[in-house]
Amino acid sequence: VIASAEPIEGRPVGDPDALAIIIYTSGSTGRPKGVMHSMGAMSQAAQGMVRELKLVSGDRALSYLPLAHVFERAYIECTSFVTGSHIFFAESLDTFVADLNRCRPTMFISVPRLWLKFQLGVFQKMPQKKLSFLLKIPIISGLIKKKILAGLGLDQVRLAGSGSAPIPAELIAWYQSLGLNLLEGYAMSEDFAYSHLSTEEFNEPGYVGVPYPEVKVRISDEGEILIDSPGRMMGYYKQPELTAESFTEDGYFRTGDRGERKPSGLLKITGRVKEI
Repeated sequence: VIASAEPIEGRPVGDPDALAIIIYTSGSTGRPKGVMHSMGAMSQAAQGMVRELKLVSGDRALSYLPLAHVFERAYIECTSFVTGSHIFFAESLDTFVADLNRCRPTMFISVPRLWLKFQLGVFQKMPQKKLSFLLKIPIISGLIKKKILAGLGLDQVRLAGSGSAPIPAELIAWYQSLGLNLLEGYAMSEDFAYSHLSTEEFNEPGYVGVPYPEVKVRISDEGEILIDSPGRMMGYYKQPELTAESFTEDGYFRTGDRGERKPSGLLKITGRVKEI
């Protein structure tokens, strides 16, 4: 392709309303749906993430989820377009820890299952009771914390997060005891992963964070979480009827999740509107 094509000149700008990508949902709550996103929605979401998370060109991230995954597209690929940050790629499942150590990411966001596997790996090398005892001893605790995080390749992480499923409060507390402030978030394919994220100021185990500044949220009379995000999808591919059903008359997306909010904006997921 490079040999047969001339480089694009100048600073080309895409039509913000043009279809840019179709991402398929996981299918965990029904048959997978093709989610259509525009150039403008992807751009606004990525720029918002960079601004709020204070991402810079010197940041490093490890790309290991499929590029069909909305999180990987948004937080890894699209934010790197804005910042010019350094992206490393995992070679295989077997080399994952080695790849993590090669990258030494400054941002690492994953799923609860992987955070649990990391913890179990630490416990295999050092029994939980012994580790808990050592972490209570001044000076020694600091050395132990540094050694554990360095062994995982997470000693340079300044932004650690978990999403896609509930994470036990005690697991968050365990990582915080090591000096890694693990925060929880909430988003979906339909809003290009631009919805809720815990912050240094607003975070609490069991809650999935507060909305990004431009994101509007409300709870319906039925208890359903309704979201209006700059990353809102154009609609479902070849499913106009389903698209129409998925939005309120004033443009809020019906997430299908039940929730409750604190006055601070912290959101808690309490279940599904329709259990499947």
